[in-house]
Amino acid sequence: MRSTICHKTLHLVFFNLTLLLVWLKITATTPDGGVGDYKCIDKERDALLHFKSYIRHDPYGILSTWTPNGKEEAIGDCCEWQGVQCDNRSRVTTLYLNNAYLEGTISPSLLNLSYLTELQLESNSFSGTIPTFIGSMTRLEFLNLGHNDFSGRVPSELGNLTNLQSL
Repeated sequence: MRSTICHKTLHLVFFNLTLLLVWLKITATTPDGGVGDYKCIDKERDALLHFKSYIRHDPYGILSTWTPNGKEEAIGDCCEWQGVQCDNRSRVTTLYLNNAYLEGTISPSLLNLSYLTELQLESNSFSGTIPTFIGSMTRLEFLNLGHNDFSGRVPSELGNLTNLQSL
């Protein structure tokens, strides 16, 4: 009799633990399949802030939410910044800043966005030459640098972008 009560108690404990784990999984999952309130990766947030520091003029305030933690207007999760999209592991995969009329140059800090598959910078006023480091961003599938103020030749390093589907 005592053995039966211990077995029933043990089954009840495991059942309740299972329910608790299922509940935690459901409440920690976001609608897009991501998990919880995880913020973007610090290294990637820093890379985007460095990219922003290369912008001389942002006439529409597109990058106004791009601020480090601790400031009043800050949105600490770069996955929520305008023009930034992340995967369900909070890694930056898309930088979409088309038609923002940003003026400046493109920061090499973008190399720290290791999972970037889409770089859309059309219709801005980026100047100088097209950076050769873009050829090292081998996960890129979509690259749009059209309608900017680039000068010089298209770097041959862009030939390294073997996953590119659209240029």
